[in-house]
Amino acid sequence: MAAAAAVVAAVVPAHAGAQKAQMTDPAGDANAINSQPTLGVPGVPNPNAATAPASYSADDIVSVSFVNNFVTKKVKRKTVKTFTSFTATMTLSAAPDPAHSYYAVTATSADCPDGITFEYSTQPSILAFDDVNCYDSGAGSFNDYPATAAVVKGNTISWTVAASGMKTGTVLKDLGAYAGLGFIGGMPTVDEASSAATFTVGK
Repeated sequence: MAAAAAVVAAVVPAHAGAQKAQMTDPAGDANAINSQPTLGVPGVPNPNAATAPASYSADDIVSVSFVNNFVTKKVKRKTVKTFTSFTATMTLSAAPDPAHSYYAVTATSADCPDGITFEYSTQPSILAFDDVNCYDSGAGSFNDYPATAAVVKGNTISWTVAASGMKTGTVLKDLGAYAGLGFIGGMPTVDEASSAATFTVGK
């Protein structure tokens, strides 16, 4: 009994320390012209600059952060940390649209070069998505990762993928984020963001 108590004296969830968001985007730029057309065209609003009040706050991406989640255990006075999952969180200027919008975070990895998508939508029926998947262009199919349902809290949407879903050391790159009306990948895109930053799973 004493030995068992020594092995598991405490189990608490922990993040891998505070860190900056891998993606940030100006608040107030949800103007539905993002990346359309080219930045700098005369007479066209800058898609990365605030345009309020011509901005829809429920689809206005402010940041996206990835964090690794660990469980720590006390084993004979030593702290052992075990990777359990990672979480991607999109922060908006306001609570997500309750009935009309889609939200997506995208990335690529060595094992999924065609694209990983963390997706959530409030569309009815067949247009309602809530998963994390890898697209295989060769097979024309999507393969789901073991992930919890998206958690909507205040002005954030979070997706958590189990450690069994992606190998520790997997590097996510080509990061992007999208919010808009209609279905995921459809039109119009109201706001989007991208980053050259990377995230390493389990590290």
